[in-house]
Amino acid sequence: SDGLLLVNLLEIISAKHIPQYNKKPKIRAQKLENTGACLMFLKNEGIKLVAIGPEDITDCNLKL
Repeated sequence: SDGLLLVNLLEIISAKHIPQYNKKPKIRAQKLENTGACLMFLKNEGIKLVAIGPEDITDCNLKL
C-alpha cells in the first residue's frame, strides 16, 4: 500500500530506475506519490491504464 513493493517490482522487471520516490513513506501523501510515480513510469513505457489511480493502489481497492 505504500508503493515500495511496486517500485521494486517495476525496477526489476524493466531493468530501469524509477526517479524520485519516497524510500520511507509515512503519511498518505507520500504513499500516493510513490504509487503515482509507478503509474507514470508505466504510462511512459507505453502501457495503458484505464480507470486506475494512485488512490486505488494505496487504498488496496481490489474492485475497479
